[in-house]
Amino acid sequence: MYPLTSQDPWVEELLKRDRGTFIFMPDTTRLTGLNKNQLANLLEQDDEFPQPVRLSSRRIAFVLGEVLDWRERVKTERRGLGMSPKLAEAVKRGGEARQQKRREQEAA
Repeated sequence: MYPLTSQDPWVEELLKRDRGTFIFMPDTTRLTGLNKNQLANLLEQDDEFPQPVRLSSRRIAFVLGEVLDWRERVKTERRGLGMSPKLAEAVKRGGEARQQKRREQEAA
C-alpha cells in the first residue's frame, strides 16, 4: 500500500480536502495500492470496499473519506495478522478470472 506520509505533497493536498470529496480512479489506485482490475474485483467480491458513485454512464468516483477509512481498516487487520482472508481471496479470484478470460479469448 502506498505510504501516506506528510512529506509527500500529493498527500498533503489530498488530506486538505473535505472527506466527502469525490476522488477518481488515479487517486483511488494510488491510495489503495491496487490497480484498476484489482479494484474492480474488490467491488464485485468485497462488500466492505467503498462503493463508487456513478457520475455518468462511463465515469465513477469514490468518496475520499470512505477510501481512507477502508485503508485504515485494512492496515489494522494486517498488523500481525497478514492480509485479511476476504481481501486475499478477492485479489486471488480476480487474478484467476483474468487468466481464464485470456485463455478463452486466445482459444476463440
